[in-house]
Amino acid sequence: MVEMDHLHHVVSVLQQKELLIIGDLIYQPSDKKQLPSQVQHIIAISNDNLDKLADMANNIRLAADMSVSIQVVNNISSKSQVQCLLMDIEIE
Repeated sequence: MVEMDHLHHVVSVLQQKELLIIGDLIYQPSDKKQLPSQVQHIIAISNDNLDKLADMANNIRLAADMSVSIQVVNNISSKSQVQCLLMDIEIE
């Protein structure tokens, strides 16, 4: 119920053209047009303008698509090995 309250506030400040675009996305979403749920939740509680919301959605999608690689390093005894690892990190 809380999400609907936030959505109501966002919808109340949108212009007619924006409402038509959003209505089309809601009622006829395609796989390419539908936003991931984490993006939908963040945008639903935002009061920013449509351009800023679009930028925010793009940034969230980019961050969500990034893969994180973590390597465990044990018993590094030489300084050169540490420097090589640091160089690898900087390249990625």
